Amino acid sequence: MAGLPGEDRRARLLQALNDYTTALDLRRDVPLAYAMTLGNMGNLYNTLEDYSKALDCMWKAYLGFVQAQHAPYIEQSQRILGQFKGQLGARFDALWQEVIGQPQPAWLQANDDTDRLQGLLIAWVQTPDWSASRTYLEAHQADILTEQAEQAMEMLVQGNNNHPELVRHLELLRSARREGIAAAYAQMGSGQDEGA
Repeated sequence: MAGLPGEDRRARLLQALNDYTTALDLRRDVPLAYAMTLGNMGNLYNTLEDYSKALDCMWKAYLGFVQAQHAPYIEQSQRILGQFKGQLGARFDALWQEVIGQPQPAWLQANDDTDRLQGLLIAWVQTPDWSASRTYLEAHQADILTEQAEQAMEMLVQGNNNHPELVRHLELLRSARREGIAAAYAQMGSGQDEGA
C-alpha cells in the first residue's frame, strides 16, 4: 500500500484491516469471497508483523479454498504459506504449533526443501555463459526440472521484483520441463553467446 508523503502507513494498514473485518461479516455466506478476504487479512497481518494472526488467517483462507474446491487459489495459498514459512524460518514450526496445533500438511513440510532448491537455482542463474548454464542444468535436472523447483524459482522472481535474469531462467526452466533441455536452449538461438 503506497502512500503519500507524511501519511501514516501503519494507520492506513490498520484501517484496511478494519475494512476487511467488516467485509468478513458480509461474506460469510459466500465461501470463496470469505476465504479471499481472510487471505488478504493474512497478508496485512504479516505486513504489520502480527505473525500469529497472519498464520491463522492464511490457514483459514487455505481451508476455505479447499472447501470451495478452487484449485488455483489452493495452489496460490500453498505458495503464500510456503513463503511465509520461509520468511519466518525456524520460528515457523513453533508458531504453527501454537496457532494451528496440528501437524503441518505434507506439502508444507516439503517446503523445507525450498531453500536447497533455491540455492541450486541461484547457482544456475549465476553460471558465466549459456554453455555452462546448460551443463549445470543437465547435471542437476533431477532437482531443477520439477514442479517444486519451478515454484521455488517463481518465489525467487517474486521476491526480487521480477528481475529480468530470473524471469528469463524461469521461462527456460518451464521450456526445458515441457520440451527438454536441448530444445529449450535451442529456442534461445543467438542469445547463447551472451552471458547466462
